[in-house]
Amino acid sequence: MGLAQEREAVAQSKKKSDLFEIPREVDPRLPWLWEAGVISLALLSVVLFLFEWILPHPTPRWILLTDLGISFFFLTDFLVRLARSPRRWLFFQQNWVDLLASIPLVEPLSTLRLVRFLRLLRLWRLGRLLRRGRQIVFPEALGKLGQATLLVWATAALLIYELEHGSNSNIKTLSDALWWSMTTLSTVGYGDISPVTPAGRLVGMMTMVLGVGLLGGLAATMATMLLEFREMGQKGLRNYKMQDHLLILGWGPRSPAALEDFFLDPRYAGLRAIIVADLERTPYDDPRVLFVRGNPGRREVLERASASKAVLAMVFPRNITDPQSDLQTALTVLTLRRLNPRVRIGAELVSSENHDYLTEVGCDAVIDVSAFGAMLLVRCLQDLGTLHVMEDLLTNKGGSELYHIPVTSEFFGKSFREYAHQMLDRDCSVIGLDRDGSRELNPDGTLVLRDGDHAMVVAREPPS
Repeated sequence: MGLAQEREAVAQSKKKSDLFEIPREVDPRLPWLWEAGVISLALLSVVLFLFEWILPHPTPRWILLTDLGISFFFLTDFLVRLARSPRRWLFFQQNWVDLLASIPLVEPLSTLRLVRFLRLLRLWRLGRLLRRGRQIVFPEALGKLGQATLLVWATAALLIYELEHGSNSNIKTLSDALWWSMTTLSTVGYGDISPVTPAGRLVGMMTMVLGVGLLGGLAATMATMLLEFREMGQKGLRNYKMQDHLLILGWGPRSPAALEDFFLDPRYAGLRAIIVADLERTPYDDPRVLFVRGNPGRREVLERASASKAVLAMVFPRNITDPQSDLQTALTVLTLRRLNPRVRIGAELVSSENHDYLTEVGCDAVIDVSAFGAMLLVRCLQDLGTLHVMEDLLTNKGGSELYHIPVTSEFFGKSFREYAHQMLDRDCSVIGLDRDGSRELNPDGTLVLRDGDHAMVVAREPPS
């Protein structure tokens, strides 16, 4: 067989196989917010269904109207998914139950016993929706077990009501049957209600046997789900929706001390933080600190940490001994700045030669740890005792701290000297002034203050 004939045979074979190929996603996935809304309305519809069972007829108007709106939403959901499905007939075959479950509680239909039994399909639909919602929070096993538990509970209640009603003085209403079904299913067995007919006792035995397996499996699945959820957080595999939080981008030997000192400031005591680093597990064990695994220079990783809603960010180099790490830091700052133009960013620098790179991409504060340490050593040798003063000012571990505060309107038009004297009465020592980005320590006392000025003060507590 020639090459052309072989290609023709492969093409024909592929066409034949395509006729019988079933796509992996017959039921299309919709946005998570839509799925969450459908699941919430399904839960509400089950509650309304139970109310319709329990409350005396005629059914209250508010239940009918609410159920009508929910049914319309269910029908819309079915039609949207049908339109988006690549195999519509197969989708209909697999999801026709959803159509029957959309029957509203309109009064002419509610009196038909067949329709009342068909509404049990709402419990089936709820279980299916829980499995659809596994892309949000629910694992598939939880959806299946929840579906089975709801069906057994409601079916047992309906059967016991039909079999015992009129023969058992303890089962007068559907609410009595639902109560009996739940106590029997959970094997609690209060004994206040028990079946008296042979058929009713048979239903009771089957309910108890099924209850042991279903509720036990449900509890075990929920426990496993919670453990897996926690483990995903420890491994940085979760996505977070937060705002007004701190970002720790990258992780190095100085990161734990920096984070610990940050939380000592009473102004940020309630702030939460997210570490974004390419590590196997979270490097910091604190309930206020979350973890996202990945390269902090990638946009999709930062989006998992809600970077667009953060207020502060600290960027640490990948390797404190490699000047090339500053380029990675610059890329991280640039990506974050594009996502969030308002966030305040501080970065640790490895080489002083790369300082301009970080300021150009949008860093608000660039700290050259090596150069700063050398200058601090010189200062402390020239003037003994200044080391302890600097430690007190630069850390949040107690004593007085250095704060950068706006000059309030009551001091506009007054001199710097007047401002400094009056701030002493508030237990604040003013040591400098920040005007239009130009900072000066111990400025001229006759300098007139104006709107937009900021003062550098030393105080024991953040000035109010």
